[in-house]
Amino acid sequence: MKTLKQQISEIRTMSELNDVFKAAKARHQAIRAQDIAIKKATLCVGQKVIVNGQSNVNKVGIIEKIKIKNAVVNIDGQRWNCPLTILATVRSA
Repeated sequence: MKTLKQQISEIRTMSELNDVFKAAKARHQAIRAQDIAIKKATLCVGQKVIVNGQSNVNKVGIIEKIKIKNAVVNIDGQRWNCPLTILATVRSA
């Protein structure tokens, strides 16, 4: 990371900077897609999950439906459309 930061500080033109942005965005999308695939493979309908979102911080809910990038989660009788990346499985004691 240190050398990457140093190389970025040496950028002198907008076209070089735009190339860096494109590369970073492509890598971000690849990592996000990988995270979603892992979550999708480990989650299932009827499973208890913890929602780590802005509106529902650490609330427990039950998955009702899994879509491409989101899941419908029932939290206290309300249905929330939550990104798969903010869901965590509930560990049973």
